[in-house]
Amino acid sequence: MISDRGNCHFFGHISATTCMWQTIDLNGRINFTAVDAQSIRYNLSAWIGGHKDQEDSAIVTITFFNSDNRIAVGNDTSIGPVSKTDRGSVSKLLHRQAGGIVPASTRSILIFVTFNRRGGNVNNGYVDNIALYLYQ
Repeated sequence: MISDRGNCHFFGHISATTCMWQTIDLNGRINFTAVDAQSIRYNLSAWIGGHKDQEDSAIVTITFFNSDNRIAVGNDTSIGPVSKTDRGSVSKLLHRQAGGIVPASTRSILIFVTFNRRGGNVNNGYVDNIALYLYQ
């Protein structure tokens, strides 16, 4: 677990809900025979948190897609949110992670982050150092 964070810090800004995403095309980056044999694993991690006693939150979700990039394969995986209780009602980021097997037929992966404001004027759901590792 890397505790050095702050280089890729995001928060929800002024909207009630803020989203950001990135699609990772796996063509030329991974052995699809190994993917289809379900011998590739993944680990998704991020530092997730919020501001003081606010319940604003962030959730990081990955979705696996087939070669058309339109049909999801397997199940989504999400990490977060981190509640104010988890953080002891202080501004803090906590490390969260999840992993599993990359579903057969996966050809791209969507990383989707949702920030939700529960009160106040600023969406203080935080996320930092999102990482997705694929390995065999």
